[in-house]
Amino acid sequence: MATSSTPRFLLKWLTWAVICGFALGAGILAGRDELIRTFVADYITGGTPERAYGKGAVTILALGVDATYHGKKRSYEHTRSDAMMVARLDFDRNRAFIISIPRDTYVAIPGYRSLQKINAAHALGGAELAQRTVENMLGIEIDQTIVMNFDGFSRLVDEVGGVPVDVDKNMNYDDNAGNLHIHIRAGHQVLDGKDAMGYVRFRHTDDDFRRSKRQRMFLVAFLQQAQKQGLTAVPRLSKEIQENLDGVSGQQLAALMRWGMKLQPDTDVKSVLLPTRYIGSADFGPDADQINRLLSLIEWPRTSSSASIKPKPNRTS
Repeated sequence: MATSSTPRFLLKWLTWAVICGFALGAGILAGRDELIRTFVADYITGGTPERAYGKGAVTILALGVDATYHGKKRSYEHTRSDAMMVARLDFDRNRAFIISIPRDTYVAIPGYRSLQKINAAHALGGAELAQRTVENMLGIEIDQTIVMNFDGFSRLVDEVGGVPVDVDKNMNYDDNAGNLHIHIRAGHQVLDGKDAMGYVRFRHTDDDFRRSKRQRMFLVAFLQQAQKQGLTAVPRLSKEIQENLDGVSGQQLAALMRWGMKLQPDTDVKSVLLPTRYIGSADFGPDADQINRLLSLIEWPRTSSSASIKPKPNRTS
């Protein structure tokens, strides 16, 4: 038992060491593979995100990609992005700012003459083209693009024991071709991985803006739930993350998780929807003036001003 003379920082360090040792041991004793053991070791002994990235702040584009089916065979190659967020992670100030980009936003995709919905960028040219498209649209430089498939997302939710969510209405939708079946009742509940995937993707009776808002809210709720699990969740999460996430090294991921576990979601994480304006009867594109004001207000480094979008695009699906 600690005495009153025991320095608080020492007691905190000893507690951290015991929990980390338990997490590492649990991962090894449970028969986890080398991928997990390496990741947990990076998590425990690895450096700060500043060291992992070589800078005090980074801009990351995160894509959630849909699958295509050929019979029962599933593929994530050349698929549209069903979720898109760009985040400025400021390690020095210990804060994160996230902009959620509606998938139906019409933009100019490099190499293509007509305006297209931004979710087509990944289908046309993968993560590289999606990154270039967002960089041109916002006038920023993106350090890294991370791609996660929705199967991995579903398993991550299950690994933290589900995520508590207030569902505002009944959600029912079936897409046999896309193997997407959503049946969620209204009310406060803990969503498992399957229902969580349906919750963030549902838009049958919504518009793209409401769905993007749900995705931002769910991201914060997931972070809160992961933090409640603490370090013991690290061995369980690491395998799913690394097997279903492309574009980030194990060292960087471990550093990001260490940093993210310390954030206060209600105060340190801010999220907004991309400012847009109508460019046709029902189509919308980025609002360059509002975007420029927003990024200036939050001191987001720029390479140029946000690009303007002309009205009346050639419609694409």
